[in-house]
Amino acid sequence: MAFCGIIKKEEFNDSVNKLKKSNSEYYLNLVPKSQSEYYVLKSVHVKNDIIVPAIHKKSQDIYIITSGKAMFTYKGELINPHVKKGEKDAQTIRGDSIKNGESFEIKEGDIISIPPNTPHSVDAMNSEIVFITIKIDDLI
Repeated sequence: MAFCGIIKKEEFNDSVNKLKKSNSEYYLNLVPKSQSEYYVLKSVHVKNDIIVPAIHKKSQDIYIITSGKAMFTYKGELINPHVKKGEKDAQTIRGDSIKNGESFEIKEGDIISIPPNTPHSVDAMNSEIVFITIKIDDLI
């Protein structure tokens, strides 16, 4: 996570701690570098649900698992790719499932890096997981 050097460690830790305490999703813009490049923190809490499979064309996601466990699937082929109704830009493509992907369990303490254009999904149908997503836009 090379971008962490751009902000003070204390500011980053404070932001992460605030997100860990949250049970709802919200975004926090961290370090605007230009009009088109920024980093976002998002707290995600999933219980007995699946995060819809998606591809982000121009952003990398980093997941920091803070508690719980779930199955993570990535790579493969997005089945029935589509843009969410009402979205004007097609930077995120969603799908119904991932065909021929690789799956493994993710748990507290894991850090997952998801490159741009990589199908990915989190399945917590029989579990519960809380993680922080760091989205780094416009890397390509």
